[in-house]
Amino acid sequence: MGSRRSRWAGLVAVGWRRVHHRLSHGGGRQTLVSVLGIALPVAVLLLVASVSLGLAADPSAGNGADYWVVPEGASSAVTNVESAQLGSVHPTAARLTEREDVAHTSPMLVDFIQLEGPDGQRVYVLAVGVIPSADYDGIAPLSTAGLQPGDPYYADGGYNGTWTGEAVISESAATELGADSGTELTVSGTSRSFTTTAVRTPGSAGLTQLPILVAHLSELQAITGAQQQDSASQLVVVAEHPSAETERALAELYPKTMVQTRGGLLSQQGTDSRLPTAMALAALIISMTTGVLLVSTAFGFELAADSKGRQLMSALGIAGRSRAGIIGTELGVVSLYGGGLGVVIWGIGALVMNQVAMARFGAPVAALDPRFIAYGLGVAMLIGLLSLPYLLVVDWRSRGEVSLR
Repeated sequence: MGSRRSRWAGLVAVGWRRVHHRLSHGGGRQTLVSVLGIALPVAVLLLVASVSLGLAADPSAGNGADYWVVPEGASSAVTNVESAQLGSVHPTAARLTEREDVAHTSPMLVDFIQLEGPDGQRVYVLAVGVIPSADYDGIAPLSTAGLQPGDPYYADGGYNGTWTGEAVISESAATELGADSGTELTVSGTSRSFTTTAVRTPGSAGLTQLPILVAHLSELQAITGAQQQDSASQLVVVAEHPSAETERALAELYPKTMVQTRGGLLSQQGTDSRLPTAMALAALIISMTTGVLLVSTAFGFELAADSKGRQLMSALGIAGRSRAGIIGTELGVVSLYGGGLGVVIWGIGALVMNQVAMARFGAPVAALDPRFIAYGLGVAMLIGLLSLPYLLVVDWRSRGEVSLR
């Protein structure tokens, strides 16, 4: 067992040295083409996948919550704009916040409203109504810092309290409306208006490139008519100590609702976002096909050119299985180099895309998830593995052997 392990370790070392020597001494043009033949498809795949993941993200989901209570069939508040809503949300949120395992609860109402800027520009924005907290400002797609904590206009259900008119808007909304901090924005068709307290960058990629406004819940309810039933699209919960008991309590709040954790919400979004998923799948198939064809062709020429060297190995008594192992090792090293280069190209490309998107839309479009690194390397190795059978046939034919021992 030890001698076999040592033999295979030696074969791996020989394969690595052969590839490294060709790449570092300028004598392996076909090997370099093979590396690029893996790197470029992997980079394109990762770019498409990262943008697809960004597009699948829910623009209403902040990064500071632990649970979302949503009506059944709604994967996000955005898809739930015209469907079932939760009622009596202010009293429900107050009861939940009294629990020891809950730090803060905010109903979230999501709707589209049309705003008019100072120069008469009219733009539809994604309006998000929440109950701000001084301690938890990450429950909405934009930070609520700058909004007065609580919901003063609600006034214990009278909707006749102090109208703050405060709103935080995204950079995209500010650009579209020609607004800045302190700008008054009129809600079209009403006598109401908001005054921006801050212009902020959304914290996630994807649909957050939409113009977004975050305001107090009761004020958005009054504008959209949701105050009649005190309704909202979902409840957002920040847990003091997340547990199964907390989830059970949330599940019993309303009939026909579901409780989503952060991981569950992202999973559901990925399932329901059919177009981005289809894009990522198509990119995977195209990248795999392109990579295998390029590697098989380029590396096949490399093997054919080195047929004398492999015949010399045979004359020295190196068995066919060992020679196949060297080819597999060389291909593995090429795949690893190609995958690593593809990840680097993807990282640079994604950063450039996000910079362009930030300048144009005010939000990034590509999700820079570290898991894409492992994904890219895995796809690169799979391309190499699928190319191996053809390359073994090329090696066999180049040496004129009937079979590999």
